[in-house]
Amino acid sequence: MSDPKVSVLVPCFRSERFLATALDSVRAQTLASWECVVVDNASPDGTFALAERYAAQDPRIRAHRNAENLGPVRNWRRCAELAGETQYAALLFSDDWYEPAFLERAVALLDADPGVGIVYSAVRLAPAPDAPKAVGPARVMYALDGPAVRPAADYLEIAYDARGRQVPRSPCCAVARRADLARWLSLALPGEERLGYLRHGAGPDQAVYLQAALEYPRLGHLAEPLVCFSAHGGNLTWRPDVELGYASVLAHFYEAHAARMPFGRARVPAKLASRLIELGAVDEGRRLRNRLGPLGWVMYAKEARNRRRRARRRLTP
Repeated sequence: MSDPKVSVLVPCFRSERFLATALDSVRAQTLASWECVVVDNASPDGTFALAERYAAQDPRIRAHRNAENLGPVRNWRRCAELAGETQYAALLFSDDWYEPAFLERAVALLDADPGVGIVYSAVRLAPAPDAPKAVGPARVMYALDGPAVRPAADYLEIAYDARGRQVPRSPCCAVARRADLARWLSLALPGEERLGYLRHGAGPDQAVYLQAALEYPRLGHLAEPLVCFSAHGGNLTWRPDVELGYASVLAHFYEAHAARMPFGRARVPAKLASRLIELGAVDEGRRLRNRLGPLGWVMYAKEARNRRRRARRRLTP
């Protein structure tokens, strides 16, 4: 039997209620040349026992268990370390699942063009069967009009714009070259402990796309939603520490690569500086603000006024 082409990396913690759906979706892929590496992060429930049962049924699935909980980001990295010498890799969170054609369609774009660094799919956000009604109905996210292969700068332009949520932050709807994905998941980001990156993963996940867009000229996009994210009430909400993680990683990449960003050097850093200050990262916001030119200061002043208005509205009973 030839070596598998894709490693599907499944980090999990307390995932007993979801994991079967995720693994069944991998086994149903039209691309059969895959391995699946499941790493249980010392769950107290039956997650690992379930993973072992699947591994016993299908030799393409391997189950591992950490001796202690490493936190989410370090467990993503552990998954990548345990992967075989495959050409491509995909990260699949244990409460999400693939449509059958996802790996085949994504790999086809990567095979066809070595200048494509990452391929991501539109996502269907679907309530889990036992989800509370508050999570809302199913909806499609990240579906862009246009070609399947597009300039990588498109991702950067949207991610830094007010339309930022029109492109994914989670790499769990993407496929990339295995060595690249392992390296991108291990990127050292300033203030990892202080900003909570390693605790909630908000920031290191988007860094995968940002780095891919800087290293490769093109990316691939599947407009049909071939990945499903499960909405169940236990997902990360847009709480301040999560928003701060994303704002901080965007600011870090901007500061490190400003000359390569496909947009002007006034509005975007002005908005980022204001957003960081609003979220409590005053030193980081001021550092970025102090790099602004005259036009940037004008735009920052406008953003600061808007920030004060938002604060007053929150305080108004």
